[in-house]
Amino acid sequence: MNAGDPNQHQGGQWSQAPQGPPPSGGAPGNPGETTQFQGGPPTGGVPGQQWGPPGPQNQYPTGGWGPSPGMGPQRMGPRPDLSVIFALGAAVAGVVTYFMGFVSWVSVSVGAEQELDRWGRDFEEGQGGIPAFFSYEIVLNPGKFFILLGVVGVATSLVLVPRYRRALPFLAVIALGGWLALFASALIMPPFLDLGAGAIVGLIFGFLQVALLMTASFLYGLRKDDATPS
Repeated sequence: MNAGDPNQHQGGQWSQAPQGPPPSGGAPGNPGETTQFQGGPPTGGVPGQQWGPPGPQNQYPTGGWGPSPGMGPQRMGPRPDLSVIFALGAAVAGVVTYFMGFVSWVSVSVGAEQELDRWGRDFEEGQGGIPAFFSYEIVLNPGKFFILLGVVGVATSLVLVPRYRRALPFLAVIALGGWLALFASALIMPPFLDLGAGAIVGLIFGFLQVALLMTASFLYGLRKDDATPS
């Protein structure tokens, strides 16, 4: 082997092939002489083409040469209906509001007798007035409003059935009416009476019930893909 032999190539050995027709993929050289490359890609290969199996970077995590059964596009599950979630929260708030009817609605403050006398003298002197909502049925008997909000709370739990979700706006309007009546009862309370714990907690949870029902109604109405129940 000579260092200057032109028939020798680094990375493979070039040798003179026997006489005969050139093999497939061989490149013709001098007339009557054919050279072939041993130990490398055949002559005429495309530059950059990779011979043999693909490298490790083309392998799948399972080690095989094909797609894994779990590597396909996964379909997401159905999105939760937010209107149902808000409605169930309103149902819980309505039940809590109902039980506040068993707690004290009003409490008599210290010096209530003096406050009552002063209130009566103001009416006698024409310095006072009677609001439209001031009546025994509203001021001292607001239990019916607690019952109304409790009934709406129990009825709201029926929205778990898709057919009944269309009733959300009606339940929201009824709950709003009951809470406004309860709120009016608290505002026109005479000065010698104070709100009890049941009134304060009932007003807070009643407002929460109405807010959740209104939000659930809007979310239900804004849904584009809501299927109409048959």
